Formats: sequence, C-alpha cells, structure tokens
Amino acid sequence: MKEQLELKMIEIAPRSTQEIIHYLPHQPVFKSSSSFTKLRVVFDAGSGKTPLNNELLRGAVLLPQLPGIIIRTFLFNHLVIADIAKAFLQIQLRTQDRDVTRFLWLKDIQLPPENQNLVCYRFTRVLFGVISSPFLLIATILHHLETIDHPLSEEIKSNLYMDNIILGAKNEREVKEKYLEMIKIFEKASMKIREFCTSPREYNQLFEEADKHPGIEKGNIKFLGINWQIEKDKYSQKLPGKSYSSMNKRELLSLIHSNFDPLGLIGPTLLPAKLLYQKVCNRNIDWNGPLEEDELEEINRIIEDWGEQEFIRPRN
Repeated sequence: MKEQLELKMIEIAPRSTQEIIHYLPHQPVFKSSSSFTKLRVVFDAGSGKTPLNNELLRGAVLLPQLPGIIIRTFLFNHLVIADIAKAFLQIQLRTQDRDVTRFLWLKDIQLPPENQNLVCYRFTRVLFGVISSPFLLIATILHHLETIDHPLSEEIKSNLYMDNIILGAKNEREVKEKYLEMIKIFEKASMKIREFCTSPREYNQLFEEADKHPGIEKGNIKFLGINWQIEKDKYSQKLPGKSYSSMNKRELLSLIHSNFDPLGLIGPTLLPAKLLYQKVCNRNIDWNGPLEEDELEEINRIIEDWGEQEFIRPRN
C-alpha cells in the first residue's frame, strides 16, 4: 500500500466532494507461488447492499477466445510469453470518478481500527476486480497498438489475454527481435513488460536478467492456467489424488473446476465427477450442504481412479 501511495496509484481522499462516494471492502489473499506479490490486497466491488459493479457498465468483451490462443501455441516453433507489470494500475482514472473507489486503511497496523487510526484512500488508477476494468485495460492497449506501425502490433492484438502476451517465433533471431520490439512498443505507453520466457531453455539467455520469468530455473511455468514444462516443451496437467473424509456441494464443484481445461482435453476423465455433481444438485441442498455417505464414497472412488495421473502433451 505504501508503494502504491508513493507511485501515486492511490491518494488520500478529500474530506468533502460533490461526487458520488462508495467504499470498497477488501481482504488479503496469500499466494506463495507468485513471483512478485506473495500477499495481494483484493478489493470486492461485487458485495454490499449496493455493489459498485451493479452500477457500472461492463463494456464490450474485447478479449480473444482463450481456446484459440492456446491452440495457436501448438503451431509455433518457439513459444514466447510475457506479462504486463501492474497492468490495470497503469491506466489513470478521471478525478471525478475516483470517489467510488474509496477504501479505509489503518495508519498503524499495530493499533485497533478506531477512528483516529483510520485513513481514507481512493484509487487514481483502474483497479482489478471492478466489472468494467477488463474492458478499460484491453481497450486502452488496443488503442495504443493502433498507433504503432509495426507488424508485431497486429500479432499482439490477436494473442493478448488480459495482461498476458503469447507470441510465436520461427528461430532464435526472431525470439530476440520480438523481445526487443515488444519492450519498445509498450514503453511508448509507459508500460513495462516482464516475465519473458521461451523454449528451449537456452534461448532465455537472450533476455535481460531483470526481464526473465523467475520460474525458468525450475523448468516449469504456469501461464493462462496451463503448466508448461520448458525443457521438454510440453504441457502437463495433474489430476487431484487426495481423498475426503467429508465434503459439501461447494467443495465438490471446486474440485471439478480445479482441473482447468479450456480445450476440453480431459473432459471424459472429469465426466463421472460432473454426473455426481448433477445428482447432488437434484437434491436441492444449499452450497454448504454435505454429501451423503454414498456420494462421498463415489467421489473418493473417482479420485482413486484418477490416481494423480499426469496428462502430458507436446506443445508442437
């Protein structure tokens, strides 16, 4: 929060204003696998008596189809991925719109949340979690790319998914060229591109150390929900193998969707669990309603059949 204040991504909200005011609830989310932000403050624009998201227009869906992006990666000789740093926070909010992004924070985290220990901030930039933010981000980037007279800008348009960029290259020379050109293109929009990664692993020496994805050394990187084994240049997906002593309807659905599969390649394997979920739904229990004994036995049999299998498929 201190960093965002120093970078003027947030500011102290004025005591009086003529604009509409809304306060955003927030909570911490811990992600140990994150390369840069282990603890992230997540703002919830969808909760409350009058959620902010209910009062905003979503905007057009400008993202390309995710399955299309993933399928195209199978066609590239060399896959090149990168990430836009703090993408949403690179786009400025109009002053008159900032008061609907107010939130409360503690001046001193060691003291209780009393009036004298509270400070009111508001965002000066677009924030993640607001329904219109994806449109604002992608529309801004696409507008910027329209001003760039370079063939790479068209390729980026077709392979940009939120803050992820997924490109292909024919050879080592083209990997280096696209890396350097991508940095130039986004520097013109005051955006920093980071976490570059390509295959084979030795090609990653083409990138500056500060620009490399930190997962390169481990040889396994996750992008768009996919596990990519760089050394073998293969995609992998591992099914769960943990059995349950109890489970509710919500946990069953979460288990099924923990197997991210946008191309439907493991759909037949997940079908028994989906049929069980349908059976549970037919009982009209609430989200936290427990599975019956026979249903719990069935999901554990399904998980045992999965046996933590790992599905591996070559990228090209």
